Amino acid sequence: MKRRAEPFLETLREPYLLQKFRERRNKERIYFGKIAAVLSIMAYLLAIYQDNFILAFSDLLIIRIAGLSFTLVYFIFSFTKWTSNIVLHRVIYDMFLLSSIIHLCIVIIVSDFSSGSIGALIMSVFAIAIIYRGAVWDLALIYSLPIAGLILILVLFVQPGPEKWTLLTNPIALSIVAWAVGWFQERTRYREFRWHWIADTELSVSKELLDKIDSEMKLAAKIQSSLIPQISPQVAGLSFAMFYKPMEEVGGDFFDFIEVDEKKGLGVFMSDVSGHGVPASLIASMVKTLVMTSSKDIISPAEFLQEINYKILGLSAGNFVAAFYGIFFHKSRKFVYSTATQTFPYIIRENFVLQMRGRGSMLGMFPNLNFDVYEFQCERGDRILFYTDGLIETLNKDGEVFQKQIDKAILAHRDEDIRAFLSSVFEELNRFAGGQFNDDICMVAMDII
Repeated sequence: MKRRAEPFLETLREPYLLQKFRERRNKERIYFGKIAAVLSIMAYLLAIYQDNFILAFSDLLIIRIAGLSFTLVYFIFSFTKWTSNIVLHRVIYDMFLLSSIIHLCIVIIVSDFSSGSIGALIMSVFAIAIIYRGAVWDLALIYSLPIAGLILILVLFVQPGPEKWTLLTNPIALSIVAWAVGWFQERTRYREFRWHWIADTELSVSKELLDKIDSEMKLAAKIQSSLIPQISPQVAGLSFAMFYKPMEEVGGDFFDFIEVDEKKGLGVFMSDVSGHGVPASLIASMVKTLVMTSSKDIISPAEFLQEINYKILGLSAGNFVAAFYGIFFHKSRKFVYSTATQTFPYIIRENFVLQMRGRGSMLGMFPNLNFDVYEFQCERGDRILFYTDGLIETLNKDGEVFQKQIDKAILAHRDEDIRAFLSSVFEELNRFAGGQFNDDICMVAMDII
């Protein structure tokens, strides 16, 4: 578990998050850098054309070409594989933006503080603040170096009047504000990235775990299904049908058939573990093992339940097991049974519904239990319905239990084939409950031919 948890924890540590954030920002720089480069190339070409062919002012040609060259270098670089190198791309990207600001600062000097050049600088400072996707300290240098150089040149060589100095206050102030905005944006973007990254990572891990649990639950359902008889016993004079529907992927109901006394009788075992889901299914699997390993020479249902209780005592983790075990003796048609608080089978005889009766204590909770033995004389044509309490305790929307309608339901389908009979009883239950079940449904029908 620790080895599986380590990669997940590593993705949530700060160094890892910072690295992923930088990689993401690098991709954004490439995207926005291409857009900025295209716009800059168009602006440079337009300025060169305007300077030389409209205004006949060629003093800025070399400056324009230098700025255009840096822009072309970055534009070409942005399509190469070297952009994945974060440091290299950051340097070239910064130089491209730096050259744009330097170019505009020089234009301000050469154009003698024209309103167009001041406006272009202001627009560039604002645009860079919006598209920038790099370190905030780089942004400070991109603004401060050219403007500081501009101020130094003006002080040493140009010495403009106060009104021209006043014109520079707007781009200088905007540069400071733009850097502060960039710093705030960078912190905000990192927090948002961190939050989304952690949320997406946890969601991905949760989905992976849920998929794994779902896969394991389906495997558990297959395993449990293999523990329950899939083929009806082929016994002369008897016919069987089974129906099992767990409330969840796996359930706590279980049934089995046991040949006893050298095939003179056939035992029918049913159990219901308290609770639902995986815990109940594990205990049901344990009961299956105990039934398989119990002595087949035991012809007393009471002794059989005593043996199961002895073996499961202290192993059910606080869950109790309700069970029913009866043996049908072929020759006499007697059905001998004992119960451990399990439901009592119904017998359909002609147009009547009979029910076996008895009493007993739950398994797995108390030592040295004694069980009473009961007998029921079966007749040819009888149909016996064994079931767990999920059948009769299912509720409808009015809070009524299906037990009140069970006699009517099974009599209505008494003439159907034994398999169709169980399907019809379940359909009656499904309509009664509106498709909502709060327990496993397990039924076994036995016809005496």
